[in-house]
Amino acid sequence: METNDMGFLKRLWRSGVIGTFLTGLAVLAPLILTLAILQWIMARLAGAFGPGTWAGDLLAGAGAAVVGPNHGALAFLLGLAAVLSGSWALGVLVHGRLRKGFEGWLDGIFSRIPLLRAIYRPVAQVVRLLAGDGNSDIKAMRVVMVRFGGPGGADVLALQATRRSMRWRMGTAG
Repeated sequence: METNDMGFLKRLWRSGVIGTFLTGLAVLAPLILTLAILQWIMARLAGAFGPGTWAGDLLAGAGAAVVGPNHGALAFLLGLAAVLSGSWALGVLVHGRLRKGFEGWLDGIFSRIPLLRAIYRPVAQVVRLLAGDGNSDIKAMRVVMVRFGGPGGADVLALQATRRSMRWRMGTAG
């Protein structure tokens, strides 16, 4: 860049135009990120449950029992509405006192199957943490930085499960 260009950028920065612009971006960033995450989730859900998938075909089949096989889109939407209504009804039932019992029942079922237990427990803990569940096991955990791959490796955030130091030979620091 030429000296005049640098001078122009310095004057622009000092005048507050860029700072004001960055402040506006900082205010909008949570909204933009939220919309991007929601779009990503909806795309994944459509890929897993949309028409043409096994789950989508199951929903369409359930709706076709009501409107007939010649109305594919309507049958799918009707099946989707039935699943959403059923999820809402289940939420109404377990919203109060039944919630702990229902979660305990599900935990009991999935804890008996080793492969599913390894997946279900961490997912259930994260979902319950995000849902505001008062689970003291998760609340007692500290957020720590973990390095994978030694000095030039990648740093990631993790939840520390125990109070003791977690410094390992693999280059992981707690």
